[in-house]
Amino acid sequence: MIDRIEGSGGILGDLLARVSEEDSLVRPAEGKWCVREVAGHLVSEEVEDFRARVEFVLLRPGAEWPPLDPEARVRDGGFRERSCASLLAEFRAERARSLAWLRSLPAPDWAKSKVHPRIGAFAAGDLMASWAAHDLLHARQVVKILHGIVDAGAPPFVTLYAGEW
Repeated sequence: MIDRIEGSGGILGDLLARVSEEDSLVRPAEGKWCVREVAGHLVSEEVEDFRARVEFVLLRPGAEWPPLDPEARVRDGGFRERSCASLLAEFRAERARSLAWLRSLPAPDWAKSKVHPRIGAFAAGDLMASWAAHDLLHARQVVKILHGIVDAGAPPFVTLYAGEW
């Protein structure tokens, strides 16, 4: 699963690296995140959620998980004011730290679990699989935003030949 997390992070990094600063500020709809906000969310989740929670399950099983509010973190994080390039660099640096840390763990017990307040028993392996899946959900979100930008910029031409979204 560590290799999957490395791969999904690479997909995100490659995708974000190709988004222009101008396009990174486009919101697909009122109240929806722009690409910069997605990138900022990814940085936050890397540090405050996935890496931290895997550590809690594996190394601090009795400790309470700190509360998270991803929506508030994006709303209050000032990500729109930062460049997409700086957010991408921070994401890549934090992902490298995560991968190095994960690979340094001596024989982790991925079946070790902790009770999540909404989900119930939740294993470190569940977190690992969710980490890779989370990356891909946000890659899909970024692609959808970019698809909307292309579609909106096409007139007087149309994107029908591409197929249905």
